[in-house]
Amino acid sequence: MIIRNRETQTENIRNQTVNGLAVLAYLINPTGTPVSSDVDFEQSVVKVILNRNGVQDIIVQDDFKKLGLASNVDMLTQYAFDSNGDTINSNLGSLIAFVIPFGGHINLKGDDFLFVEVSNMKDLFVPAITASSYLEVKPLKSVGYEEFIPSIKSVVVQASESSRKYDLGDNVKRAVILNYDKTNFTNNVIQNLTVTSDRYSENLTFGDLILSKIARYGKQLIPAGSNYDLGASFQQDQSFVLMDFHQHFNGVEFDIKFNPNQVTQGNNVLVYWTYRTDMTILNKAANLQAKHQEKAVAAIPAKS
Repeated sequence: MIIRNRETQTENIRNQTVNGLAVLAYLINPTGTPVSSDVDFEQSVVKVILNRNGVQDIIVQDDFKKLGLASNVDMLTQYAFDSNGDTINSNLGSLIAFVIPFGGHINLKGDDFLFVEVSNMKDLFVPAITASSYLEVKPLKSVGYEEFIPSIKSVVVQASESSRKYDLGDNVKRAVILNYDKTNFTNNVIQNLTVTSDRYSENLTFGDLILSKIARYGKQLIPAGSNYDLGASFQQDQSFVLMDFHQHFNGVEFDIKFNPNQVTQGNNVLVYWTYRTDMTILNKAANLQAKHQEKAVAAIPAKS
């Protein structure tokens, strides 16, 4: 699906298994001079709704900056959200791409369909390339069993907040705290936090969050020719992964202590991945898995 400046486009996805969205920003410079490649992904909003048996489940409804950064924190694709973008030379183009995982497979069969709507606002691209640039949004096809209906939710931290408890409830698979206005660790937004759940509880200082972040960066390749200090050189450096997709947790609560003089309006957001399920979904997944296992066993050659 192609979405240009100030456009809203929709698509119904049917008869496939998907587990996320791919977002590609094609930046085309038709001018005779170099221009910035900055993209303000807050100006593009996506809505994804699963329609099944007369019931609608909202998978996600938010802007691409929030969703994309939360999905790509501590990865090379985090550069898509760096406001100090590169320059596009005259009459050339550039591509910015990232993915937004749903956190689980959605099997679309029969009358099922996934409704996707994307709306681009006027300031998505810098003015010089607005007329020629566009977004492409497509489903991420996958192979797997649908064991739940995933959803991505967010909570904005209010300006000058000093402390708050965030009760995320059950079935939490991933949680990320985002920051948009800090470029280093000097003026920390978070003082410390306590996470509690059914099988993981921990007290984390700001130093613990930094250590975890640098360890995650250590798994990524650093761009050739760079001389980055991993502790202080990446924008949104105070965005932290608090829980990842490897497990799911119940009774999740974050008790976060902030430095209120560092909390500015709209620049700090808690994003989390959760899901709902029921016995119909679980039984269907179990039956499919058993069927595939039977086929795999039957395909094993008999011993001579």
